[in-house]
Amino acid sequence: MGKKEMENYIDRVKFGRSYRKYAKDLAKFGDGLVSDLIKVFKESDEDVRRAAASSLGDVGPDARAAVPDLSVALKDEHCEVRKAAVDALRKIGPDAEAAVPALIEVTNKDTDADVRHAADWALMNIRRKE
Repeated sequence: MGKKEMENYIDRVKFGRSYRKYAKDLAKFGDGLVSDLIKVFKESDEDVRRAAASSLGDVGPDARAAVPDLSVALKDEHCEVRKAAVDALRKIGPDAEAAVPALIEVTNKDTDADVRHAADWALMNIRRKE
């Protein structure tokens, strides 16, 4: 994927879609893609935030720079955005250690059972010993 393909991917995310078929190629863009996704993630539209969080998760550990923003999203008013942020943190793995206190709070206080369960799963993945 070249720069044009990356721009097209970001445009698709802005329309609220995460294209998992490109997930294996996302890491090739490195910090450029991650910083663009973080910018998109801060937009006001719920579907765009959900898709951006999902895409950051698809990048995996290379999206570690997004951990602070994903941690803030754990308090989003929309449960689908919270769940996507939790899933992204899980996929980032041990590099998301800074999000552990926020994830513990989610497991104890989130109003959505699916989000609480996903946070438990994320905590196990983040704290796993290699």
